[in-house]
Amino acid sequence: MRLFKRNGKLLMASLLALSLLVSIQPGVAHVQDPAPPLSWQDWQVIGSCGGVEFLAAVSADDGRNDFELKIKINNTNKHAIQTRINAVIHSENGEKKYRDNVGVGRLNGGRAAEACSTMPSLCFGALFPSAVYQKQPTGIAKLVLTKIDVANIDAPPGNASPAIYLDPYRDYPHTTCRDLSTTFARGSNPRFISLTDTCVKGLPKWTKPDCDDAVDEILKAYARANSQADQSCIQEWRAYQKCYEIYAFNSNPVPRPSCERPSCRLKVK
Repeated sequence: MRLFKRNGKLLMASLLALSLLVSIQPGVAHVQDPAPPLSWQDWQVIGSCGGVEFLAAVSADDGRNDFELKIKINNTNKHAIQTRINAVIHSENGEKKYRDNVGVGRLNGGRAAEACSTMPSLCFGALFPSAVYQKQPTGIAKLVLTKIDVANIDAPPGNASPAIYLDPYRDYPHTTCRDLSTTFARGSNPRFISLTDTCVKGLPKWTKPDCDDAVDEILKAYARANSQADQSCIQEWRAYQKCYEIYAFNSNPVPRPSCERPSCRLKVK
């Protein structure tokens, strides 16, 4: 105990040096960069029922996160409504998931309920989780609202007793619609983006040919770009590629690069 106290600083310095030596050994496992934050494609109109507009959006294709789905309900009436929907969601592989009696309890006129902030029930989440070793997340192909009920809850039936429970879809004026649908295309990003995402997903292993092809494809995309905005965006993507290209030469670089995936939008295909 006396020896530890007397040489405590020396002992701690030795332990620190040893930990640094271990951290730079080539055989030490590398912690993969986390998936990028979830972002969303634009809202798509599904259709209207009883003066209520229904919209949907799927998450953007970043090559790593599972695709998610959310719904927005926009009450274009001047009166309050209550609505519920039954939905079927189709994957691009033909799988189906079902959601029944999803909706809002009360939505005033001129207001909207938007998942996932104000109405968690309208946020469907990841419906088709990726299997182990699956290279690309399973896309969402189609959404069908098989049944929609919209009730005008500002128009109670006459002579109704306050003591009687009133069912909004039985006792109030209501509208029923069926089979409103919309389809979703997997993001129409240039090929270099999907190759870049696949490459990053495999790091610290430098996967071929995806990592190498990503560079070839980005040069082709730059040559096709006919706007300053697209060229600037492609340059951001090339900077992103250059940031992680150190893994082509060293699977455990120190310090490890911190590369931020671009969020700019491209028109070039």
